[in-house]
Amino acid sequence: MTGPWLENRYTAEFRKVLAEASNILVLSGAGLSAASGVATFRGLGGRWHKYAALVATLSAWSENQSRVWQYFHYRREEVKTALPNAGHYALARLTLPDLRLKMQIPN
Repeated sequence: MTGPWLENRYTAEFRKVLAEASNILVLSGAGLSAASGVATFRGLGGRWHKYAALVATLSAWSENQSRVWQYFHYRREEVKTALPNAGHYALARLTLPDLRLKMQIPN
C-alpha cells in the first residue's frame, strides 16, 4: 500500500526517530484486528457484553479459573485463522532489521 496519504510533513522526522529507537511498543485498538475478522471485546456485538461477568473480572477468576483459561484458550484458537490486514502490513513496513517491534492489542 503506497500513496501520498501515507506521507506528510512529519514522515521524515518520524522515520528518523524510528530508525534511532532500540524498542518500540505499538498500542493499538481492537479495530486493528477487527479488520481481520477477529471479534472485539467492547465493540458492537462484542464479547464484553456476553462474557465479561464470566471471564473478564477478578470475581470470575476467583470463582472459576478453569473457565477463564478455557475462554482465553478458545480466543487464541479463534485468532489462529485470522489473516493480516492492511493495518498489520503498514506496521510491518515500519520495522527495521535491528528493531524489536512489540504490539499490544486489547482483544
